[in-house]
Amino acid sequence: ITFCFLCFFFLFLLFLFLLFLFFHLSFSFFFFFLMIRRPPRSTLSSSSAASDVYKRQYQRRVRGTAKQEMAQQGASLQNYNNELVKCLEDLREKREQINREIAREEDDKNKIQNDLKILTERLSRINDSLARKVAARNEYDQSIQETEAAYLKILESSQTLLHVLKRESANLQKKSQASS
Repeated sequence: ITFCFLCFFFLFLLFLFLLFLFFHLSFSFFFFFLMIRRPPRSTLSSSSAASDVYKRQYQRRVRGTAKQEMAQQGASLQNYNNELVKCLEDLREKREQINREIAREEDDKNKIQNDLKILTERLSRINDSLARKVAARNEYDQSIQETEAAYLKILESSQTLLHVLKRESANLQKKSQASS
């Protein structure tokens, strides 16, 4: 954007320069015309030889200076034109570089979006799998707790039974010794 502003500013300055040259030439011609001093005429005729000589001299001077100024203006315009073309080429080159960067970044964006889609689907599958496995683990934990509780009850019952069996055995032994 700054480069475009500079180009337009450059064109504006070129316009002002051409406008200055135009007014400069027209005013210098006007003042030059006023400064010409005509010799006194010996005849009242406007086509006297002296008048013709001064007219031709003036026309040669005006043509010569006009040609030089036009050549200078033409060279200046050519230089400005060359600079303008160079500026436009630079702008086009920068635009193409930006276009290449945009295309590269759009490709990167598309790849990342595709990877994100794949990763999102994978995350969803992993979350589903985790939920099923956590539920299964919770069921195993519950089964283990219930089995351990039942085993502890069986153990307690076995201890009680063993204790009762030992007591009854001791009682039977005492009775059999008392009867003998």
